[in-house]
Parts: sequence; structure tokens; C-alpha cells
Amino acid sequence: MAARLFAYDSGNVARKITRLFVYDSGGVVRQVKRLFAYDSGNVARLIYQLFAGSTSSYASTGSFTETIPTGATQVVIENWGATGAGGNSDSSGAGAGGGGSGGYSKTTATLTSSNWGENIAVTVGTAGISTGSDGTASVVSSGTFSLTTMTAGGGHNGSNTAPGAGGSASGGVDTNTTGNTGGVHSGSTGGAGGAGVVGTNGTGTAGSPGAAAINNLGPNGNPGKVIFTYT
Repeated sequence: MAARLFAYDSGNVARKITRLFVYDSGGVVRQVKRLFAYDSGNVARLIYQLFAGSTSSYASTGSFTETIPTGATQVVIENWGATGAGGNSDSSGAGAGGGGSGGYSKTTATLTSSNWGENIAVTVGTAGISTGSDGTASVVSSGTFSLTTMTAGGGHNGSNTAPGAGGSASGGVDTNTTGNTGGVHSGSTGGAGGAGVVGTNGTGTAGSPGAAAINNLGPNGNPGKVIFTYT
């Protein structure tokens, strides 16, 4: 695992090196991507690695393991719950309410070389089903890397009389935002789905629209989403 590399400036203050350049044999400046040094046992050890940033996204239902990349010094974790299904219309002639969008939580964490290679547990919420359950929560929690559990609740399904509420959110160090409620029907037209919450590096999916009259099923919702942005 690579260590951090420092150099002293003209004021004798240690500064972390984030970019390293050397001259090649032809006198051309080259950026160093990896630097190794031999330890006391004559084994080559990685002591510096250029990191240009990376993003990991999870947008399908399931459980996953996120691994922190070598070289990262910060991660922004954004978490959206699954969305609610559109409501089912009945025989009254009115459209149904739209489904709510998922909640949103965000955490920014500082990383050091001791965190590189550690992992984080990810669960992406399941879409709401028009004939069944509401959307479920997306959850980001500690693996070998410790963090406060982030829970972005799923949006609620619309019904034949009302739109679905947005999902709740908790555990985000930076932000916790409730999802948006679906739209009310307009005559025989179903209401719009609740808009997805806008994050820093992405936007959650919208809830599904309510069914139009008469006796139609609303479309199912959408899975949640989790994005890791490393710098």
C-alpha cells in the first residue's frame, strides 16, 4: 500500500506532493505516475502513485462492496432511495397519483493511505411495484472503512386517490433531503412522478406517473442509486 510523499518547501514546511515530474534521458519533462523505493529487505515498495480521480456508480437493485482506490484523498458518497410506482386508476374516471421519489443523503470523507483498499457496504433499493410494495431504502454502511450509516428511504407508491410521498433520509454528514411527492391527477390523466433529488454529482430518478383512467395499472418505480466520487 502506497504511503504519502512529502517535501520541505523554502520555509522548511513539509508539503504533500500531489504531482511529481522528472526529466527523462532526452531532457523532456515527464509526469511520474508511480514511484518505488527499496526497503531494508531490498523489496521494492510503492511510495507514490498519481491519482487523477475516479467515480463508482451503483444503479441496479442488490448488495455490493465498494473498494477505496489507491491514491484517493477524499470521497463524496451520494445515496438515493428507490422510487415509488404510479398509482392504479379505478372505475371512477379519474387518473391516479404519481409515485414519490427516493430520499437523498450525502457524506464527504477524508481519506489517507491507511484507507486505501478498505471497503464500504452498499445496498441499492428496490423499485416500488404498482401491485405491491413501495420503493425501498438504499443503504451505505461500514465495511472495513468506518462511516455513519447512510439511509435514503424509498418513495411511496401513488394510489387511485392520492400521490405517493417522497422517501426520508438520514445519516448523511453533509445533507439529508426528503424525496419529492408525486403529482395529483388532472381529470382522467395520472399525476406526474415526484422529481428526483438533485445531488452534487448526479440526480436521483423520478417516481413513476400515475395511471390514466379507467382501471389501468401504474408503471413500476425505479431502483435507487449510489455514487462514489473520489479525488
